[in-house]
Amino acid sequence: MTKQFRPYFTYPELQEIVTCLKENPTPARISLLRKLGFFIAKIQNEAVSPQYIPTPRKTLADKLELSDPPTPPPPPPNPGVLYDKFLTNPSSCTPSELSIIMEYRYTNNLMNQTEESEYEQTILASK
Repeated sequence: MTKQFRPYFTYPELQEIVTCLKENPTPARISLLRKLGFFIAKIQNEAVSPQYIPTPRKTLADKLELSDPPTPPPPPPNPGVLYDKFLTNPSSCTPSELSIIMEYRYTNNLMNQTEESEYEQTILASK
């Protein structure tokens, strides 16, 4: 009995092997072409599924969980600190910081009546 082995090839690799075998046919290559041609047809018609799907190997550090954990997202900015920044240098605030500051001012009664009504108009218009 002849021993048989099973290598793992990707679909493009199988197509390349078939192309190479067709260039200079010999009886042994024709036999291989029959087997591989039939196998490629089964792959194309989804009659077979992959027998081997490699998974990334874990390092010893990963197995022991010694790797650095993912960094958590930065905490949201403190509205009170942003308000102090706004009081010292308003032009240094970004638009997202200004939005937080305006909400902070509105909820803590730090706006005059005109500013409050303008802020409410802006909020209502954005919804």
